[in-house]
Amino acid sequence: LEIGPHVGASYYMGDINPMYPFAQSRLQYGGLVRFNYDNRWTFRFTYSHATVTASDEVIKWRPERGLNFTSKINDFSIVAEFNFIEYYTGNPKKNVSPYIFGGISVFHYKTFATVGDQLVDLRDYDTEGPQDPNEKWYNKMFGKNVPVGVSIPFGFGVKFSLSRHMAAAVEWSM
Repeated sequence: LEIGPHVGASYYMGDINPMYPFAQSRLQYGGLVRFNYDNRWTFRFTYSHATVTASDEVIKWRPERGLNFTSKINDFSIVAEFNFIEYYTGNPKKNVSPYIFGGISVFHYKTFATVGDQLVDLRDYDTEGPQDPNEKWYNKMFGKNVPVGVSIPFGFGVKFSLSRHMAAAVEWSM
């Protein structure tokens, strides 16, 4: 069992920023609990707090739109990791392994936009156009504009055993 913090960068890729990874990156941090099932399979629970932001003015993909947003995200995920090479934290011979991972995540978010000089909560606006909220199943179940979502996190990384009781990993996830 491993317990520890994590820190990194978060960024947005989508219609405001379709081409530039790491543009407008923000600090992302959290903690994890990892259960090493065997030398190949690991399961982990992760909490992450991230802020993602994007602006047409900064990215210049379509600056004439003038769109922007900032979202604060609290994410809880459970993922399985597969080590390509046998790996044990604390083993001097099996101390490095590339890995892939995938799982499921539930997240809570708050999204804001700057309109003029005012910060506006986007949950107060229907950004999908005029629709009957009763047509959406999740509106029936949870109410309009519920700031909770589900995602499928996946990615790859490399883990390193630094000592008998310490490990580190570098990973990229989506």
